[in-house]
Amino acid sequence: MSIDELIRQRIIEGSNRGCSKRRLASLFGISRSTVKRTIDRYNELGHLHDRSKIGRPRRVSDRTRRAMKRWVCQRECVSLSEIKNRLAATYGLNISLSRIGNILREEGLEYKSLSRKFDLTAKHAEIRLDFAMAHRNWTVEQWKQLVFSGEGFLSEIEGTLKQEQYTEILRDAYIQSLNYYEFARANYILAMDNCSIHKAKSVVNYMNRHKIKYLYLPDNSPDINIIDNVWAILKRRVKRRMAVEPLAKFEDVILEEWEMIGPDTIDELYQSLPRRMEEIINAKGWWTKY
Repeated sequence: MSIDELIRQRIIEGSNRGCSKRRLASLFGISRSTVKRTIDRYNELGHLHDRSKIGRPRRVSDRTRRAMKRWVCQRECVSLSEIKNRLAATYGLNISLSRIGNILREEGLEYKSLSRKFDLTAKHAEIRLDFAMAHRNWTVEQWKQLVFSGEGFLSEIEGTLKQEQYTEILRDAYIQSLNYYEFARANYILAMDNCSIHKAKSVVNYMNRHKIKYLYLPDNSPDINIIDNVWAILKRRVKRRMAVEPLAKFEDVILEEWEMIGPDTIDELYQSLPRRMEEIINAKGWWTKY
């Protein structure tokens, strides 16, 4: 609360006469904290004059800054663009994204530009948060029992993937991969996203008939599905290879580079899954750095 110099002077006079802060606050209709700040400031500076102000006044008031911080902390806004739009709608302010980022830092908040952005709704965030909470205490060894759809032997697909083709992939890639590496089928769980093929009745019946355990991951959650990271690695390797060997057969390069992705890389991705769950929980189901 801002008070004029005359009231400040009377506060100091009353304090010097032994009047309590509570009494002074009651007399002048102000808070005790304002009385205390006035007395402390006088003791520090030796005068009651306003400090000289340097530079132009803040365009974004303290009140607006507090509102911005509240929007972020309560997850009402989860991106700089959303904050920008809300500032325009609520306060009529047109502020650049970089300035909004600077204000958040000044208020003690950090933000990161995500390397990739995927669509999320409040419902998505709720489901993602529930999934992360349910798997929060999983160990790395438990995560390694998940086989993410796409791991194992590669399968060549022509055109759009059909239910029948996916059933063949389960037979020729997933089951054969487990048999090849002598993994007990009962100890592993097939992790899939929620695309319609994975939930097709014929596919579900096949998995149940062949005792394939399966788990559906939350929608719009590439930060949980580590096979997306593997595809990104493969894509980069193939791109580099084709740049230096333009005459190489594309299919052969893919297969060769797939075989070159070592177990250490896969292990690092599995090691990251407990951290990913914590990130999702901290973000209340919204975007993470992964």
